[in-house]
Amino acid sequence: MTRSSVVEWVLVLAGVTTFVALVFAYWPYTVDDTFIFLRYAQNLTGGHGLTWNPGGPPVEGYTSFSWTVLLAAPFLLHLEPLLFAKVGGVLCMVGAAVAASLLAWRLAGSRFAAALTAFVFLLHPPTSIHAVSGMETALATFLFAWWSLETLKLLDGEGHRWRWALLGLALGLTRPEANLVVGVGVVMLVARAPRRRELLIAVTLGHVLPGALYFVTRALWYGHLLPLPFYVKALGAEANGLAGWPEAFEFFRLFTWERPWLFVPLVAAFTRLPRARWLSLPVAAWWPRSTSAPSPSTRVVGGRHLGSE
Repeated sequence: MTRSSVVEWVLVLAGVTTFVALVFAYWPYTVDDTFIFLRYAQNLTGGHGLTWNPGGPPVEGYTSFSWTVLLAAPFLLHLEPLLFAKVGGVLCMVGAAVAASLLAWRLAGSRFAAALTAFVFLLHPPTSIHAVSGMETALATFLFAWWSLETLKLLDGEGHRWRWALLGLALGLTRPEANLVVGVGVVMLVARAPRRRELLIAVTLGHVLPGALYFVTRALWYGHLLPLPFYVKALGAEANGLAGWPEAFEFFRLFTWERPWLFVPLVAAFTRLPRARWLSLPVAAWWPRSTSAPSPSTRVVGGRHLGSE
């Protein structure tokens, strides 16, 4: 075994060890909104639909459709729901670390870059915090990392366009604002990737049409146009009309203007310029979590209170 291989394995093992230790340390941490997801999931499996009170009018109180549906599994399988959410979050973060490492390997062509990415990703405390929080952020990180990897593969003439489209759909159903990120990827692929017609067919049938079906069904069921995050983040705004559009534009502005160190390297990585690809390495390890770091005002229940109202 060469010296470089030893260094790479040391980085990976150090990252994994730190991640495991932090998971145990933060295990009591649970965001209280997790129990909102669990209540909706329980009502869904009980035949009441996605609503807060059985028999009552439909009320949209969750912010992630796919995470709510996934949390229905423990109720169907008679498992402990909160434990299921936490273990699922940990597994998602492990999967995200693998995808981020593969992304770094492809960008830099170096096993050391892949090992370093895994080390940084797993060493960062918010990775473990989100993993055990019970929220959808770990799932969103997992989906974003694999979607990014598939996007880069398609730009290199590889990858699977249907898998890429379905990952984008799942990401958008997990975090509604993630559709903005997916939109950037679609534009870049259509502009640069080969076989554009096949890509457009895949994204239309695998993402746009199913996403539109969910959008219309959700709007008819709950009686308001946009998903919940676009309303609850508009302080003082009434839940009607187009309340929440400022938040959508604010997210895009932060993504493209106030955080160019995130956006520019990501775009540069997809231009196939060798130097630009090296610039994108920090993105592979940092970007998935930087857009979803815990807010100082996060309310929690459990042993560790990492924020306050």
